[in-house]
Amino acid sequence: MKSIQECSSVPAVVVIVDASAEYTVGQILIEQIADISLKIIRIGSAPGLPHQRNIGIEFVLSRIEYQNCDIFAFLDDDVEVSSNYFEELITCFDSTKELIGVGATDISPERPRHVHLALRLALVTSRRSGKVLCSGFATLPESDTSLSETDWVPGFAVSFRRPVFESHRFSERIAFYGEDLEFQLRISHLGKLAVSNRLRVTHKQSPLSRDTIRDHWSFSDGFRWSMAEQFPNRIKKSAVIWSTLSLMFFEIVRFICSGAQSPPAELLGHCDFLRRLISQVEVEKLREMTTDKTL
Repeated sequence: MKSIQECSSVPAVVVIVDASAEYTVGQILIEQIADISLKIIRIGSAPGLPHQRNIGIEFVLSRIEYQNCDIFAFLDDDVEVSSNYFEELITCFDSTKELIGVGATDISPERPRHVHLALRLALVTSRRSGKVLCSGFATLPESDTSLSETDWVPGFAVSFRRPVFESHRFSERIAFYGEDLEFQLRISHLGKLAVSNRLRVTHKQSPLSRDTIRDHWSFSDGFRWSMAEQFPNRIKKSAVIWSTLSLMFFEIVRFICSGAQSPPAELLGHCDFLRRLISQVEVEKLREMTTDKTL
């Protein structure tokens, strides 16, 4: 909130959809950033990122006073924006009429960019940025220009034009893992997606509310399998299985070479996915539908 407050141009309204225990976010707002002059609306809800985003979308769409809000900007709670973020966001959308969504560039310390041949052969990654592979894995979008077209953009700082939400919402069936990718593949026929190096944010990568490594890989594999069922022209079941078995092989080799006493969590996660798949039980992490409480 403080980074948004310091921007040279600020949003018409900031909607916080709070799914924290006992609405902790609201208490923080009251105690720590009461001096912020932004127009802030806080809504309590059940957990589930797509569900929470839909609540925020519905709120803005339903209010006459926000009918001129043409851009919906989504920011994760562990993101800080640069001072010109919203000005640059408007410039991006004004520059290309076909653009329906744009993602930001994380200026946190750079991650290794070397792509191992084995991972490319396993269909886990690619030298091409911003690509959704046939295995369901997606490479991180990168931009050396003010606007670069891409297959998808990460959801930690992504914005869409208002008309996108006239007929589409985030899938509330998905609790976590790939909900942004699923949404973007579903709306890809509406126009172009891009990433901009002028939309700069710092993504803190908060470890809170994260699954274990084992569950992470199990549900990630499950999400890719689900996407192969939903988008068979883009993602192939055979490629999902091949990439999963390849990663299992890599982990087995690492396990043997390390002399560890127990198998790595990554290997166990892949095994969990295959076990669920063979048993014909749900492989994704889905949201438990509960009654929401609106503040």
